[in-house]
Amino acid sequence: MRLRKQAGIIANIWLLAGAAVAVSIGVAVAVSSVRSYNARLDQAGYDRGVDETKARYSARDNAALQAALAGLKAAQDRIAAVEAKAAAASASVDSQYQKGVKDGKANTDKLVAAARAGALRLRDPGAVTGCSPGAVVGAVPGAAPSPPSDSGASQGRLSDSATQFLLELTDSANAVAKQLAAAQALLQSDRTVCNGQSSNP
Repeated sequence: MRLRKQAGIIANIWLLAGAAVAVSIGVAVAVSSVRSYNARLDQAGYDRGVDETKARYSARDNAALQAALAGLKAAQDRIAAVEAKAAAASASVDSQYQKGVKDGKANTDKLVAAARAGALRLRDPGAVTGCSPGAVVGAVPGAAPSPPSDSGASQGRLSDSATQFLLELTDSANAVAKQLAAAQALLQSDRTVCNGQSSNP
C-alpha cells in the first residue's frame, strides 16, 4: 500500500515537472515571439525614420538647388542685359563716328572742288602782298604813279595742289579728333553701363 502511494506521488511529481517544463517552454516561446515582434517594430520604426530623414534632406537640398538655379538665372539675365546695353551704346557711338567721318570727307571734297574751280582761294597770311605805288621806296618825285595792278592780290595765294593738300590734311586731323572723341564716348558708355550710373571721365 505504501509502495503504491509512493509510486503515485512520484508520478505526480513527474507530471508536475513535465507541466512546469511545458509552461517554461511556452513562456520562452512567447517571450521570443514578443521580442521578435518588438524587433520588427523597432526595425520598421528605424526604417521609417531613415526614410523621413532622407525625404527632409532631399527636400532641403532640392530647395537649395532651386534657389541656386534661380540666382544663377537672375545673374545671367543681368549680364545679358548689361551686354545688350553695352552693344547698343557701342553701335550708337560707332554710327555717329562713321557719320562724322563721312560728312567730313564730303565737306572736304566739296571744298577741294571749289578750290579747283577757282571759287575758293587759300592764302598764306605771312606772305607779302605788295605796296601801293606811291609808297614805293625810291620813287621819282613828280613821276606819274603806275596804274594799279592785281599782281599784289595774287601774291601769297596757295597753289591748287597746296590748297588740296591742306584741305585733306585738315580732314585727316578732324577724322583723328572724331576717332578720339568716339573712343572717349565708348569708354564713358562702358563706365555708365558697368556702374549703372554716369561718371565724369
